[in-house]
Amino acid sequence: MNLPGTEATDLKRAVLLQQGKTLSEQNKPTDSFAALTQLAKLSPKDSAVSSLLGNVRGRLVQQHYNQGIRLYREKKLAAAISEGRSVLQYDPNHEGAKRNIETAERLLKGLQERQQKQGR
Repeated sequence: MNLPGTEATDLKRAVLLQQGKTLSEQNKPTDSFAALTQLAKLSPKDSAVSSLLGNVRGRLVQQHYNQGIRLYREKKLAAAISEGRSVLQYDPNHEGAKRNIETAERLLKGLQERQQKQGR
């Protein structure tokens, strides 16, 4: 016998799973990640949910990392730093993002110091 609370939880799980999958297929990984994160809280031991969430997280990491590199090459350092920080939100141990942030911050600081010297 299902209890009403259990039925509601099961329905919520089903809706979040479908929403996460659909948004992922629609190439909306940020929205998919949000739905799947909620689902993972409801079903922390579900390996299928963990796997799907990991896949979406990986896509987000790669998307932000690639965008950060593109912005860095375009000399849009502040935006590149922001993208690098987005990578770290999803993968706090991402060495490439850490390195890129450090490099971009150092270059940005150097540019700002030169601009201040020229302004005097």
